[in-house]
Amino acid sequence: AEGVIMTRSSTKKLSEVANRGEQSLEDVLLRATHAKSVAAAWSDTHLPKCRKFWSDSRGRAADYDLSEDASCVDGFISHCWSPPENWKIVMGPDVNYAVVKSAAVATMAKDIALARNDLQSWGNVLLWIDKACIPQDNDMLKLACINLIENFIRKSENVCVILTWTYMERLWCVYEWACVLKDKPPERCFLQIETFMNEQTLPLYLDCIRYFSIKRAVCFFESDREILTNKIDSTYVSHEAFETLVK
Repeated sequence: AEGVIMTRSSTKKLSEVANRGEQSLEDVLLRATHAKSVAAAWSDTHLPKCRKFWSDSRGRAADYDLSEDASCVDGFISHCWSPPENWKIVMGPDVNYAVVKSAAVATMAKDIALARNDLQSWGNVLLWIDKACIPQDNDMLKLACINLIENFIRKSENVCVILTWTYMERLWCVYEWACVLKDKPPERCFLQIETFMNEQTLPLYLDCIRYFSIKRAVCFFESDREILTNKIDSTYVSHEAFETLVK
């Protein structure tokens, strides 16, 4: 991006893209971060560091250095960066959204490691997280990664969904969810919902699903709506068919 000093990682990646030869763009751009860099249980000493990562959706150049090149990914993380507006009312004023997400990702990483009979290695589970795996300091690389989201999901062995009651209000989230439904068997999808589900949130979940539509769904950047609408138009029979699948 103009006026932004690129990190060494982004500069190297830009060169790799330009000189990739017959290698596919998705293979060059696919990266992953170790779970221990972004996830922590409630009692882990590095939880404050992880909380800082999840507290802000704005990716910085240094966040890209948390990831490394990968040929495959253990888990693609699908989530809302912002907490629901009524988070403190529903969950309580002392429950921090970033901490909950950090712990949720740690739980899912442990589930993946446990399935391999190697729970102790959960910190090395490789995760795809937008903030860490998309370069934030070069617009061309950033757009290329955004356009390859569905490819990155296909290259991920599992998908980990942090399913808050506003997940389906976000157009990016529901597009990722549709990719999961289309490309992944149920046993490869880890849903983190038990932390959020209670008597107060159950009606909110039901309403979010019942009233979902592409037009009602929101984007943090309104420019993303055109990207996502084009993706939906090119892949699905109609908007109605997409909405039915998501529900």
